[in-house]
Amino acid sequence: MVSSVGRVRIEVRDRTLTRVGQLPESASWLIQPLFNDVGTWEVRLPVEEPMAQALQQPGAGIIVHGPHGPLLSGEMTRAEHQATATDPAGMVIVTGVSDEIHLKDRLIFPVFWKGPTDQGDATWTFTGTAEKVMVDAVKKNLTIGSRKIRLKLYIHSPPLGPEVAVKMRWDNVLDVCRRMGEIGRLRFWITQVGSYREFHCSVLEDLTRERTWTIKGNQLAGARWAIAAPQITQYINDTVVKNDDGAEERVITAPTVAEVEAASRAWGRRIEQISESTNKEIDAELRAKLKAEGVEQVAAQAVPMDDGADPATYPLGSRISVDIAGRPATAQVTGHVLKGDKDGVLFGVQLGDPELLSTTEYKERTR
Repeated sequence: MVSSVGRVRIEVRDRTLTRVGQLPESASWLIQPLFNDVGTWEVRLPVEEPMAQALQQPGAGIIVHGPHGPLLSGEMTRAEHQATATDPAGMVIVTGVSDEIHLKDRLIFPVFWKGPTDQGDATWTFTGTAEKVMVDAVKKNLTIGSRKIRLKLYIHSPPLGPEVAVKMRWDNVLDVCRRMGEIGRLRFWITQVGSYREFHCSVLEDLTRERTWTIKGNQLAGARWAIAAPQITQYINDTVVKNDDGAEERVITAPTVAEVEAASRAWGRRIEQISESTNKEIDAELRAKLKAEGVEQVAAQAVPMDDGADPATYPLGSRISVDIAGRPATAQVTGHVLKGDKDGVLFGVQLGDPELLSTTEYKERTR
């Protein structure tokens, strides 16, 4: 019954987080942890295996151990029984999600100790570092009263990230953690350790100087990049507004952005679009849109090899260098992929869309 395929060991737990056994060697599995998101997993095993029965119970789940600690833990969401003429006994296919699902399941209650119908007009307000906001949001909405799950929270001293002031009502807890992660350049995750789930944060790692993936180096299966013309180079806002005395006045503005004007000249196109907004902050909004849409559009993709790297060497959220058809770029590790069966384990890394670097940026990163 006990199995440790390669360097990965997978335990089965029940709804109380108690370990009830380990996956047998007859099992095959696919584990996909994701950066600041809910990961997924799938286990296939013969129906006669005791762990097949255990995994089909409501609230059951798995704990995935790697050589450097837990890689993922989470609960079952669906169990399916498949039988064929060649395999009349059949297989059980169990799919599930990682424990970050509890963040996605919960909303920010303005008054955390009250029920949903007793919230009134309140809002949750909090000021602290990005990590502290995350931990407070999780603590108040996952570890108290009738909404409590078995979860320990860990926070650095001093807490990570810049100071942030928030004011929220019914926001999704996972979305809040993601926003704080973006602000503080942080990664967060939940895994089971011992008999508790644990919530942790860490600073994102920059590995661009130490690790470069190329097709020739057999880390990438494919890579491509493309450029395209700007989508818009001039917004014109034409609207009629009322002054304080009630009189109407037509206001026409045409906000500009230096890099957009440069792109317009380089491509030889002036692409105009009308806006008719009465929003007083419209010029700022249009400038933000111009910065995104009014410059040369660059797209890139890097496809890692199926067995490109050990996830322990490339933490989720870390950034590495990649060669995109001869152009230097960086890409973020957005997921890990672990496939296993009786023959062994394949480790893989998922990358987000690469960001192409200018020659100057490349020299600064590699000097």
